[in-house]
This record gives sequence, C-alpha cells and structure tokens, in this order.
Amino acid sequence: MEDPCNDSPTSIMHLPDDCLLVIFGWLESGTDRDSFGLTCHRWLQIQNLSRRSLQFQCSFSQPILSPLSQSGPSINSFHLYRLLTRFQQLSSLSLSGCIELPDPGLTPLQYFGSNLQTLYLDCCFGITDNGLALVAIGCPSLTSISLRRCSITDIGLETLAESCSALRDVNLSFCSLISDCGIRALSQKCRQLQAVRISFCRDITGTGFKSCSQTLAYLEADSCKLEPEGILGVVSGGGLEYLNVSGLNWCIHGDGLAGIGAGFAMTLQVLNLRMCRSVSDESIAAIAKGCPALQEWNLALCHGVRLSGWKAIGLSCRNLETLHVNRCRNLCDRGLEALRDGCKSLFVLYMYRCRQITPLAVELFKCQRGNVEIKEEELMSIVPSKWAFHWNGILPAIGWKQAMVVVSQQLIPSSYPSIWETDAHILGVRYMLLNFLTLLIAGNNFARSMASYALICSSLEPDSQFLVLQEDHFRGEGGASLPNGKWGSSSYV
Repeated sequence: MEDPCNDSPTSIMHLPDDCLLVIFGWLESGTDRDSFGLTCHRWLQIQNLSRRSLQFQCSFSQPILSPLSQSGPSINSFHLYRLLTRFQQLSSLSLSGCIELPDPGLTPLQYFGSNLQTLYLDCCFGITDNGLALVAIGCPSLTSISLRRCSITDIGLETLAESCSALRDVNLSFCSLISDCGIRALSQKCRQLQAVRISFCRDITGTGFKSCSQTLAYLEADSCKLEPEGILGVVSGGGLEYLNVSGLNWCIHGDGLAGIGAGFAMTLQVLNLRMCRSVSDESIAAIAKGCPALQEWNLALCHGVRLSGWKAIGLSCRNLETLHVNRCRNLCDRGLEALRDGCKSLFVLYMYRCRQITPLAVELFKCQRGNVEIKEEELMSIVPSKWAFHWNGILPAIGWKQAMVVVSQQLIPSSYPSIWETDAHILGVRYMLLNFLTLLIAGNNFARSMASYALICSSLEPDSQFLVLQEDHFRGEGGASLPNGKWGSSSYV
C-alpha cells in the first residue's frame, strides 16, 4: 500500500486560477503585479482578468501647445477589439481624446461591453448618434457616461436612455445639439439619475427636467440659457444638493432665479450663481428663505445684489458656512454689516475687489467675527469632494479630497485691474486653468511647477495602483516591458 506521506512534489503552478486570482489581488505594488504577469502566459491571463479600468493616453496627456491632431495613436475598432478580448472584465473604459475614432470603432462594445459601468468618450468628435446606439446596445449596465463635446443629438440620447436605465452620472457638456427633448427622455427613463452636466448646451432651457427623479442631486448648467420655467423644472425633483447655474446674466433677468427658492430645493447645500449679474434682490431673498440647508453660495460678480439682498442673506441663511462675494459692485459697508450680524454659521468669506467696502468695515468685521476667515481669492469651481468629477475622464474622482481650482491674487495683478472686467478675459483665464489642471492630473512636470505660482489644487491623490499598459502587451505578446506606455494605462481598482 502506497504511503500517503510520500506525496509527489507540488508547486504554486498546481493552484487553480481562482486561487491565483486571490493571490494576485493581495499584490499591492505595480511592480509586483507586472512581474506576476511576466511569469508565464497563464499568469499573464490572470493579470488580464484582474484589470478593471483602461484608458488611452491621447490628447489630454499632451502639452497644451501641441495640436490635438498630433496627440497619441489613432484608435480604431481593431485596436479596441483586441483590447476588449484580452481584458474581458473591464468595468471602466476611457477613450477620451480619441478624436479620430469613428462610430464603427465602437462596434466591439456590442460583444464585450456587458460589464462596463463607466465609459468616457470626451472629445471623441467622430462619435455621433450611430456610435451611441452601439454603446446603448452593448453596455446595458452603464451607470456613468461622459460625452463631452461629442456630436450627438436628442435621438442618440433617447436611444441611450431607453437601453441604459441604470444611468446615474451623465456628462453632456458642450453637446450643442442636445435640447430639452433629449433631457426629458433622460430624466424620465433614467430614474436613478444622480448627476447631470449640461454646461454650454445653449439649446437647453431646463424644461426637460420637469418631474425629474428625486435622486437627481447634482446639476452643472454653467452658461446655459435656462428660462424661469426651466429653473422650476430643474429643482422639481426635490433632491438637489448642488446646483451651478452661473453665467445666466444674458437670458434671465429680474426675478427669474427666484424659482430656486420656490420650496423644491429644501436639500440644496451648494449654489453657484457666479456671473449672474442681473439677479435681483427679490430672487436672493426667495433663495435665502427657500433653501434652509444652503451651506455654500457663490455670488461673485452678481452686481444686481444690493443692500436688501445682503440683509436677506444675513437674516435667513442660518446654515451658510461659505460665501463668495468677489467683485460685487453693490456690496457696501452696510451690506457687509448685515452679513456680519447675521450668518451665524459663516466660517469663510471670499471677498476681493469689492470697491464700496472700506478698510474700516473690514476691520470691524474681523473684530466682531474673528472666527470668519476672509480670503482674497476667487474660486472658479466650488464642487464638493462628494461630487468631484474629472472633466476629461482620465482618472476616477474616487480618492480626491476636493477638485477645486483657485485663481490667486497673483494671477490678477492689482496694477492692471481694468483688463479683467470683461467676460472674455475671465473665460480665457478659466479655460487656461482647466487645461493646467488636466496636465496636473496627467503628471506634467511643467504644469506642476507653473501651478505653484497661480493654482492651488487641493490634495490630488492619483491612484497608487495606476499601471502602464505596455506596447508589447497591446500587441498581445508577453516579454520585456517598455519604459513608457505608448497606448494607455489601466488599473485593477
């Protein structure tokens, strides 16, 4: 009888794939994970099955001065097919910046997109309604999609909403062909919507949001042409926590914004009305009274707010912690006094170049409200960390403490105050800062050194397990790795 103690030699190669997947999951460093995959073809397959996200290093990781047409490789359906057949467990895919990717390039998603939950197609200028239909068919599990600057219309958005009813986060910024019809289909068919971005969609008035789901908590509508009826539609769901309707000065006048305080925005915590220059005191009073949960309010460049408006804020905004009043022409000493005597929860006041405010009034404010920090800075974005969203889809927002871009006083020299009064100059600075932030995220050293002068990006925490997808791996081969990935990056998170 054979002695059971004399078992044949065993090795780690005898372990089943499930055990190897568990072992691989415990490897923390990128070097260890890459070494694991280079051991043999079987272990490389284990590594491939563990990848959860994939992105291409296209336009958004290149220097600002480089033309878009010279950025990165040209991605087609063959490339995407090879990658998706290899990495079949992807939950996140970013094709952002693949400016030459045509609609047929998304065909492989019909066969390999069933597990995808997040898809970034920012600045894929060749993607139209036909490509979006392929996404809708192949990716029924999508919860987040970014279509910034894509050439889609209401038809494509309706198709997407019909097939991907689990969508929670949708970015339509700069999609100039989208109107209220597409928004209506999205808000009615995707009842789990939490965040929508429609900035610079000039054909959207807001009426498409009427009777939207209560789950809608975040809306970015910078420089849209929202109408008073649309404002009511935007807040009709009753669950908004963050609302950005900045830059509405040319289309909503007088009491047009009063609908925000009509009683539907009881949970609103952050409100951005920056550059809504024609907002009236009546609207300010209605919002102050109708939004009791408001914690941060940006009123920079709101020249229509006068003494009665500031008094209404001081009287009604009992939970307000942060207030932005930069360059408000009609904020005077008495208005500052009203904020000082009211707003008992105020901790931070962004106040810069308010010309009617005297130094004496500022000193009195500091004496009586010593716990309030007065900052001579102007925030271009006040998105809380909870809703931090990477504009270009390069890195997930998870792990960021707060995505804010700060224009320091150094960037706006006091010796040249007049040149910053026009919207064109302000908008130009804004896009310059967004580009800088993109380079910061991409790890551009030049941007980091320049950022120390003009930008403060609070605690960006890039994924420590972010790995480079080597060119030899892209071709489906094992072997020696290249020093710099040509095609893109991936991660196991």
